[in-house]
Amino acid sequence: MNRKGLLNWVKSGITKLVDPDRERRIEAATTSINRELARQKKAFQLAPVVEKLEISEKELEEAKAQVYRGALERVTRDDEISESEAASLNFIAGALGLRGGAEAELNESAAREVVARVLAKAFEDGVIDDSEAAHLGRIAKWVGLGKGELVSRYFHKEGESFLLGLFLSAVGDGHLSKEEWTRLCDSTAKLGLMQDDLQAAISRHATSFVERIFANVKSDGRLSGEEEQYVRWLMDVLEIPDRTARYFEEQIRELRIFTNIQEGRLPSIVPPPRFEARAAEIVHFYDDAVFIQVRDLKSGRKIDRYTGTAAVTDNRFVFVSAEKTMTVSLRQIVECVPFPGRRGASNVRPGKWNLRLRSPSQTGNSNPQGRHRPRKPDNRRASRLAHVPIHPPRSPAASLAKVRRPVRRVPGNAVLGIRSHHSALARRQQF
Repeated sequence: MNRKGLLNWVKSGITKLVDPDRERRIEAATTSINRELARQKKAFQLAPVVEKLEISEKELEEAKAQVYRGALERVTRDDEISESEAASLNFIAGALGLRGGAEAELNESAAREVVARVLAKAFEDGVIDDSEAAHLGRIAKWVGLGKGELVSRYFHKEGESFLLGLFLSAVGDGHLSKEEWTRLCDSTAKLGLMQDDLQAAISRHATSFVERIFANVKSDGRLSGEEEQYVRWLMDVLEIPDRTARYFEEQIRELRIFTNIQEGRLPSIVPPPRFEARAAEIVHFYDDAVFIQVRDLKSGRKIDRYTGTAAVTDNRFVFVSAEKTMTVSLRQIVECVPFPGRRGASNVRPGKWNLRLRSPSQTGNSNPQGRHRPRKPDNRRASRLAHVPIHPPRSPAASLAKVRRPVRRVPGNAVLGIRSHHSALARRQQF
């Protein structure tokens, strides 16, 4: 019981104690008025009836309200209010002389009960059909409200719960079709609610649904045109919040790059002015990098580190620093790993990536004309290098060498490691 109901109950109890015959007088007045209304019909007049009653003005107002409330109950028993019934109610209200907003208040109270029953039937089968929508419209018109205003004013919570239930039912199979979304929007309109009401009802669950869909889409590391179109459609119609939408956009962009790389279409960038690209050369990557050269000498292992920039084009790998500059053909790259290779080989920390290159001696190019005559593999050296795993590339930059120019591993006597400063290198480029 709310505060208003509690106060009314207390006042009623006090009144009964002070004037125990009050309820009897009101009931007698109500009976007399109903009897004369039924007998006189359109000729009914209230004044002659009141003259025969011993009742206060306040008690008379309550008796008139009870008479009108009884008429409302009879009229709305079938959950319908025809034009003739509405006209009859208007006559009774006028003949009783209901004061101020008493008539409107009683009408809205009766309409709430009717709408509650109509919505209960609609919610039970999960569909708002045309007849139910028209029914709600007639009731709203009778009380002088719009259908949406009536539902929003008294059944907003119930309406949102109904729409949420429809949405969860539609996405229960892990997919939301355009036909299911159209039906959901139609149900919203038939309730008289706005699209904003629908979005408010499903917002949190819609975001979780799109997150699940996108997780499934990216599970294979590829993004088809159909998948991208579907995800973007979901983001649009479900009005995903801006912050979450930006995250999805970044993921889509990155996944599209991976897909293009796997299909042999490498991303390209406009190189900075300080990088001297050759004529017609395509640059796929440019970023800060550390070049680490590991050499096994008779005096022991020697590690040299150089800080500079690295670039990958369609035919070569270029490293430039103040101390060392080198250009390596992509044919010489035998491994590209997005995290450390052999432990202790180059002291590379996790989250970076390495390139392992053939040294010039591995090509066996002693012929000045450039014809390759590979040396006979050194089995002892091969066993030392073979345990370095070749992992699937995890960033577009780390995929370039393998996708563009797959090269057979050739053992040799030199290992060159390149470490980038960034684990997600391609994200810094405008592909």
